[in-house]
Amino acid sequence: MLIPIALGLLAKAPEEREPEPAATDTVAIRSEQLRHVDAPPRLVDVDVGLTTGARFGFGGPGMLFDAEGRADVVVRSWIVLASARYAANAIVPDDAFNGYSYTELGVSAGLGRRAELGKDLLDVTLTPTIVSITAATDQASGGEGDERTVAQVRLTGAVRYVLRGSGSWRFSAIAEGDLAPKELKGPQRLGGQLPALPRWSLGLRLGVMADLL
Repeated sequence: MLIPIALGLLAKAPEEREPEPAATDTVAIRSEQLRHVDAPPRLVDVDVGLTTGARFGFGGPGMLFDAEGRADVVVRSWIVLASARYAANAIVPDDAFNGYSYTELGVSAGLGRRAELGKDLLDVTLTPTIVSITAATDQASGGEGDERTVAQVRLTGAVRYVLRGSGSWRFSAIAEGDLAPKELKGPQRLGGQLPALPRWSLGLRLGVMADLL
């Protein structure tokens, strides 16, 4: 009789419940889960940059000092940008006259595409550019020199590589080229001893970029 009674008591004995985790353990588990959840990608990025370097003209003045300020709005990897650049003569050929000066002021607005390469960025853009060109020279004999200011429309393509840093500031490098469709048929001269307008040019610049959003 003892054996059946013992078996019946064991069958009716309540199961032991596992101890519930302490409150501190629950907080630690939830924190660990949150760390493993990827942050949602930002839909909009806004950044500004400043670069400086050299520009090489072909069909016109040779080497120019080049500086550019640029702002980008990036929406789902598509870029809307605006920029302004300034270029001034650094090295010019000796054409037997003195006081030579040549400057360009360009304004651009256009579109592009951004690709993420690990922590770095690669931006490819295409923009129409309106360039105001001023050229002047003094005559070798000391007489009154020539001076002209004209506007030129160019199509500019640029590739920018950005090294992503730990903060909002980054280093950037830009290679860009532009061409003047109107000058493809032949160089346009400004008159007198002033040089011809460049048919196309190539710019190489280094600088910094900062995230605003």
